[in-house]
Amino acid sequence: MADYTADQMANFFATLGRNAFNFKGELQVWLRAWCEEFLDDVVSEIEKRQVIDTGILKESFQKGDTLNVWIETDSGLTIEVGSMVDYAAPVNDGHYTCPPGVEQRWVPGYFLGNRFVYDRLSKTGMLIKQQFIDARPFFTAVERYASEDFVDYMSVRIDEYLNKIF
Repeated sequence: MADYTADQMANFFATLGRNAFNFKGELQVWLRAWCEEFLDDVVSEIEKRQVIDTGILKESFQKGDTLNVWIETDSGLTIEVGSMVDYAAPVNDGHYTCPPGVEQRWVPGYFLGNRFVYDRLSKTGMLIKQQFIDARPFFTAVERYASEDFVDYMSVRIDEYLNKIF
């Protein structure tokens, strides 16, 4: 362990104090970049798991989309990200095709090749019987590995910043 004098310690904390505002600003930039990368990873996971999507779900994980959740609090050091698309959570977690107690339901729409297109005004459609649709945990998977990587990511950024100012 290295021995430090009182003057060296005072100088260290003075330098740290002078740079605290800059550090917070850089931390905000890093956090925003990390969150945008997180959203990109969610979109990649949706594609990898072949989640059926008309584009609305993937777009809702892009900052600035009307269905995206991007909430910054605590002077920009806390960011909450997600989607406001109604079916995002059921697709991620798994779901039943009909409400509890209902054995089947009619879904208006039409087939375009092998793909069914929902159209609430259509006179044609399909009858869906009650069954459980397995989870496609696109968000959960990214959240799991991202939370593990976040500490390492921030540790590297902090070390880089400290090495830059000292």
